[in-house]
Amino acid sequence: MEIDEHYLEAVDMVEYSLVYSFDHVKRHFGQLISRVQKHYNATDITYLPAGLNPRLTFQEAVSLLRENGFEAGDFDDLSSEQEMELGRIIKDRYGTDLFTITGYPRSIRPFYTMVNSLSPMYTNSYDIFLRGQEIASGAQRIHDRSVLAERIKEKGINETTLGFYLDAFRHGVPPHAGAGLGFDRLVMLYLGLGNIREASLFPRDPRRLAP
Repeated sequence: MEIDEHYLEAVDMVEYSLVYSFDHVKRHFGQLISRVQKHYNATDITYLPAGLNPRLTFQEAVSLLRENGFEAGDFDDLSSEQEMELGRIIKDRYGTDLFTITGYPRSIRPFYTMVNSLSPMYTNSYDIFLRGQEIASGAQRIHDRSVLAERIKEKGINETTLGFYLDAFRHGVPPHAGAGLGFDRLVMLYLGLGNIREASLFPRDPRRLAP
């Protein structure tokens, strides 16, 4: 999506869409959801109105882990265990399973992620979590071709392999941001299923290629 002033406009949009969807599904399919949760011995998610669910910077998330006795590096990506622990801490503190971490370190984000102009070690990026697991990852993407070329070089990538990508920016692209949503994971976490295979009609993994 095109942004006017800040990449958090994309966070607003994704969070609003999630909360609206949660409300809509619960209102129209509450009985079916209850039956599924009874079968899997699962509980409802808890969340606040759109815009009120916690948003932490990456630095704040690291500090929160350390305050609760967990090791976390200043510029290391969070492990699944650390994310789950953050989910528990935030649920206890704010009463919600839905939260966002913003401003991930530059070193752990892809080359096309916009660097924070005020804090160059960090980026205009975010992940959204439900029950301590990531359901969406997004960012503001670099829209300036020359800056994009510099980031490709910085990451040690052969620019010729991405010529087609750079060419798309030759004639100008507006500032933009977005997110990728893991739909099966969202269904699994929303319903409280124990395994992501339960959220897919035809699950695939290295040991299951058919049907």
